[in-house]
Amino acid sequence: MTPAELSQRRQALANANAVRTGKSHLKHSLRAGELTVSEALKSKWAPHFRVDEFLVAIPKIGRVKAGRIANGIRVSPYKKLGALSERQARMLREAVSA
Repeated sequence: MTPAELSQRRQALANANAVRTGKSHLKHSLRAGELTVSEALKSKWAPHFRVDEFLVAIPKIGRVKAGRIANGIRVSPYKKLGALSERQARMLREAVSA
């Protein structure tokens, strides 16, 4: 492996670790009630979450309810939040706040 490739690999690993750490902190803050859902959705880490992963991090929403919410707004639970259309994101916010 060339030094340039090695440097690129180290940078990619550092970025991946930063994303994992950021997601972990966001989940913890959401579960602890330190953040509202709308604040969490505006976080720079939110686009990295899958829909089901994000919903389960919200208090009082488990796997089954998360699946029902995703099906109710016609979104795959495995889709990333960053890939949602404006309409889908709005429907998600409305479903969670209701």
